[in-house]
Amino acid sequence: MAQSQSRAPLQRIDAPDAKASASNPATFIFLHGLGDDADGWTNIAQQFHAANKLPHLTWIFPNAPHNHEAMTQAWYTPTSFSPIPVGRSSAAVGAEAEEEEEEEDEEELLQSVEYICGLVDEEVKSGVDLKRIVIGGFSQGCAMRVFRDARARIGETVGEEALEVHEYEGLGHATSGTEFRDMCDFLETIVPQ
Repeated sequence: MAQSQSRAPLQRIDAPDAKASASNPATFIFLHGLGDDADGWTNIAQQFHAANKLPHLTWIFPNAPHNHEAMTQAWYTPTSFSPIPVGRSSAAVGAEAEEEEEEEDEEELLQSVEYICGLVDEEVKSGVDLKRIVIGGFSQGCAMRVFRDARARIGETVGEEALEVHEYEGLGHATSGTEFRDMCDFLETIVPQ
């Protein structure tokens, strides 16, 4: 059985425009990637608010739990989806042991999904319309958003038919100002003030 998940407290940055937020609140739940934490991303919300962008938007930056196998913060064990899991023998493993590892990985993943669903439920209880709650993230955090949608309580998600591709040359596995401007434009479109 997977270990219970312990995590640092989430970071919440409330909308600076209380009037706009009260009349038409919106929330963006941003999930960090493997080995990172909420503190590594809160500056995005602070920069948007300082530029008077998305003043009606509350940002929530949850922390992934500490993953004992990965020895870092992780929404799920990163080896779960690798062809040859790192840290596990590539030699033949008994079917029983392999099945137990898969069940632990699945349980861990589902615990993270349930945590994210709980955050959504809390926002709905506080008065945010479900259609004005956005879940996104970086790397493993983005993958968690997809997993969460698979078990969603939300009737709609942004799918391939609405997908708009942006390429950022030379970016690699990082972020850029251009990418954040595009993210801001996207958020202004789907959760307008």
